[in-house]
Amino acid sequence: KFVQPVALAEDKQHRIWVGHRDGLTCLVNDQAVKQLLPCVRVRSVFPDSKGRLWIGTWGKGLYCYSDDKLENFTAENGKMPGDFVHSFGEDHEGNIWIGTGAGIVKYDGKDFKTFGEKEGLCNAYVGSISIDPSGNIWFHTDLCVMRYDGKKFISYTENNGLASNTSYLVKADSLGQIWIGSNKGIDRLRVDAEGNVLSVKNYSRNQGFRGIECNSRAVCLAHDGCLWFGTVKGVIKYNPAKDNAVPIIPGIHITGISMFLEKTDWAYYGAKDTGWFHLPD
Repeated sequence: KFVQPVALAEDKQHRIWVGHRDGLTCLVNDQAVKQLLPCVRVRSVFPDSKGRLWIGTWGKGLYCYSDDKLENFTAENGKMPGDFVHSFGEDHEGNIWIGTGAGIVKYDGKDFKTFGEKEGLCNAYVGSISIDPSGNIWFHTDLCVMRYDGKKFISYTENNGLASNTSYLVKADSLGQIWIGSNKGIDRLRVDAEGNVLSVKNYSRNQGFRGIECNSRAVCLAHDGCLWFGTVKGVIKYNPAKDNAVPIIPGIHITGISMFLEKTDWAYYGAKDTGWFHLPD
């Protein structure tokens, strides 16, 4: 039994790691075989391509577990900007990206580099991280969704068409589309190579996304291309192959008529008002 499990991951040895309020537990053949960090509240777990296990905690900094050894990186030893670590990602070059409550951190195997509001973040909290097929880093904060192409940060908000600025998850699919979960459903964001918005589509109750409010980092891209989302009303599966556009032909409603671009008293010409908008007959 685990006390409030919040993080799950499978490493290269097919071991299951469960992060919870009382540390990290390793499962092999459904049996607990190892316990790490007792009495430490684990927030996130991430196995990287080099076989290391990265562990984010609530208030105890970052841990790296490799070759049965634990190494701790904290604000006190100058490696991290803060001790609350929420998320991880690994880019195409093997760099580890770490989302914290005080900015996003890049670890290149030797050094830690922090990006914060001074570098262009709209907010210092970084909740989840995803890497798109082009290598861009995507993450969300409390105020916006952000994209980093290695040179500059671009933010996306309701002003760009998102349903909400309150995001809980972000995920890039194999086509480079960005899926953003919020308190108002799911947004599918498409951008060009420079990061300019091409389109935004919102999935909410009317589109079949009945969960509406998403849970933090609760998203999975399966091998068949389907996306799984965790919501306050259960798990929802999205199958892109069955996303058929439904053409909606808008009705035409004439609300007013002008003569030479000026408001006209049609009664003066003997016309009678008709309909809701008092149009001349």
